[in-house]
Amino acid sequence: MMNIPFLDIIVSLVFIYALLSILVSIVNEMLSYYNEERGILLKDSILKLLADDLNLQYGELFYNHPEIQRITQLSRRFSFFGLVPNPTNNQKKLVPSYISAERFAVVVVDLIANQVHMAQKIAVHVDGAGKKSFSLSEPLPDLSLFERFGKGLSLMQPSPLRDTLLGLYERSDGQLSHLELHLQHWFNDYMECVTGWYKTRQQKKSVFIGLAVALLLNVDALHLIKIMSLDGTLRAKVVQEAMVAAGNYQRLSYSARQDVAQLLSTFSTSHPQFKRIRDSIGGTSVYALQQDPSQLVKALQKKKEATLDSMAHCLAIQDSLADTAIAMADRVTGIAGALNIPIGYSQNSAPWSWLPANKGKVVAAALNTANAGVLVYNERSNKGDEPCTYTKYVLGILISGFTLSVGAPFWFNLLMKLVDIRRAGIKPSIKK
Repeated sequence: MMNIPFLDIIVSLVFIYALLSILVSIVNEMLSYYNEERGILLKDSILKLLADDLNLQYGELFYNHPEIQRITQLSRRFSFFGLVPNPTNNQKKLVPSYISAERFAVVVVDLIANQVHMAQKIAVHVDGAGKKSFSLSEPLPDLSLFERFGKGLSLMQPSPLRDTLLGLYERSDGQLSHLELHLQHWFNDYMECVTGWYKTRQQKKSVFIGLAVALLLNVDALHLIKIMSLDGTLRAKVVQEAMVAAGNYQRLSYSARQDVAQLLSTFSTSHPQFKRIRDSIGGTSVYALQQDPSQLVKALQKKKEATLDSMAHCLAIQDSLADTAIAMADRVTGIAGALNIPIGYSQNSAPWSWLPANKGKVVAAALNTANAGVLVYNERSNKGDEPCTYTKYVLGILISGFTLSVGAPFWFNLLMKLVDIRRAGIKPSIKK
């Protein structure tokens, strides 16, 4: 029986799905940004955390606080899933998608402490001319911020929120820094639960996105397995890149492993630059400006738009999320193309090869291989004469769709473990 290095096949497949699952993450994040899912969930969670039916609406006060308003931004409305700016330039307020634990603690302390001022009674004075003037009935107490926080708690009606804050206050040893630290731990513990809720919501959506990516890129799992088992040269190239990516991934911190841009940085394969121009300034593409910012001045001079407004507009386009997402997606497909990973549509692969005009035609040069086994396999599968051929193709697409939806961190972690196993064992020989 032919000696096939099964571990290398598995490593190459896991590498491919780790690479392509980044596309799922990119699309998922784009849709989440467009629908404000992260910010809305964060706001709902904080409103629930600070809910108090017996006192003030602390959740609403929290989001109206200057510290939170300062990180609330105005954003242009987008159409076509956020990829194309709406020509109406209709703006809306975006709730923050991230609030640090430090900022949360500062705002909560401020809200409770300010209740001391809110409780002050106002005295009304009327002079002989009938004019009214207002003043505090008693002077403001000279208290520290920590003491005002305690005084603010005493002014609240008994409630679950008050009891929680009172417990944190009593464990602070009279120090504001300890109180803020307790509030930060309380917030972080709650955010861990919120993160779980968010991931559950995203996972349901990822299934449909994974299927869409598999269908749009023609990622047939059964076809990939067959090609990787037949083409030793391609397999060796993919495994080599997988080992580099796994090594780079292992050096990333836990938080960096959740960042799509950091995951992309683990790959070393060069790829063609993005050719499509979605927007341009003075005839120079936005992506060229990203590669060489010095061209910005030349582009503005060429179009005679060297004003502060036009420069700000250019920088906004350059830094837009849509441009970043497209650039990252281009890098993923560029890496796949540089490695000759057998995905995508062409007349030399199913399902386009089943069309009458392409049926039975296999061009070795177009397949980027001279491997006889791969050519024979493609010639047989491209005929589409076997009854189970169509069923296998649909099954392969479904398998890819569901596996891609698992998420990039899962595939990268699995790739790292498989590469460690491979390095510990004997390197299999490759038969050409």
